[in-house]
Amino acid sequence: MSKTFLVTTPLYPAGRTMDLGDCYTAVYGDAIARYRRSFGQEVTALTGTNEQGLQPGGSARLRAAWTELDLGYSSFVSTAGPDHETCLLELFQRIERSRFVSKAQFSGAFCPLCETSSNTGTCSDCGGPVQSFTDHCYVFRLFDFQEKLIGFYQDNPDFVLPRTRMNEVVSQVRAGLQNICISRPSGSSGIRIPGKDNQAFTAWFSGLAGYLTGSGFPNAAENARVWPADVQLIGKQALRIHAIYWPALLMAASLEPPLHIVCHGTWEPDLQSAYLAGRQSVPQAEITAVLPADYIKYFLLREMPFGSDASFAYEAVLDRVNGDLATEFMNLTSRVLKMIENYSENMVPEPGDLEAADE
Repeated sequence: MSKTFLVTTPLYPAGRTMDLGDCYTAVYGDAIARYRRSFGQEVTALTGTNEQGLQPGGSARLRAAWTELDLGYSSFVSTAGPDHETCLLELFQRIERSRFVSKAQFSGAFCPLCETSSNTGTCSDCGGPVQSFTDHCYVFRLFDFQEKLIGFYQDNPDFVLPRTRMNEVVSQVRAGLQNICISRPSGSSGIRIPGKDNQAFTAWFSGLAGYLTGSGFPNAAENARVWPADVQLIGKQALRIHAIYWPALLMAASLEPPLHIVCHGTWEPDLQSAYLAGRQSVPQAEITAVLPADYIKYFLLREMPFGSDASFAYEAVLDRVNGDLATEFMNLTSRVLKMIENYSENMVPEPGDLEAADE
């Protein structure tokens, strides 16, 4: 049985307004999936929502957003579903059986939005403020994986792309790792851990497990057909969770890490644009309300260099579409059609002898 090519986006927080960066990740994943399908490869394109502690309805909003952009995702995960709870509990139990998780008093700084620990005054993932706390929770022994991760990165130098992000991850791990909490007292929201003193999983841990949910885990046969993921797309704010926490958790559960974590840059509003002055973000709903889906997708994929940041302006979208498509591509198409008309009696000719480079 051949393995399915698996490309994933993050599981988006259901209560958050989708912005341009979210659109880019989803468009990028859809483009990879379409490319792979174009030469007959079976592809699973996974996306979804992390609905922990949020009002229901986030999945419907995300599905509507991706429909507006004509994105074809074949696996849609909601962390509110019963299949996700089954997956999450099995993942936790495997890590617990391997003795890499235990209940302990944990003191530190904690981001209330991401539910991740931090050693500084701001969250290393979202950049928001953190709060000090001391509580009993289940702690994953990330410290024990420092050398294992370094060895894994050396054996898989393209695990994180682009290479500059890989270097950043290696530097962070070499500087030292601290244990991380994967649960909170269930007065906070989340899926409860059965028989574990009213503890609930953190949102980030549940979100990571969602990739396995969409891959059929814990059904061994289905999971083997899809996992490990070939490409997991993220923004750079999620790099630490996906490139350090995630492979360590999978190793602890005796599961394979993904093949590649692809970390893209950040989209910022072009403040020189008359329409975006003073803005910090551009909502997806605003963009799709005024621009055709194909314009948006072409611009996003064309404009941002791999791994770099980029700026967005409505004027730039129109300039790019008019310059690349309406002018250059249209001229090329016109010339090709004219040659077919003049030299091939309006019939597409059979290809001639191909050299190795052509093939």
